[in-house]
Amino acid sequence: MIPSFLALVKIKSYFLKSLCLYFGLVFESKRENQVDSLPMLVFL
Repeated sequence: MIPSFLALVKIKSYFLKSLCLYFGLVFESKRENQVDSLPMLVFL
């Protein structure tokens, strides 16, 4: 039970990290060009 819990936590932290990275990219592209970020926001 504990190893699966640790794996779940690892997956969760990885997911949160990738999500933060994705949002960072979206906001960066939004600052440069708003048209390019629209499809990404729709994708969310």
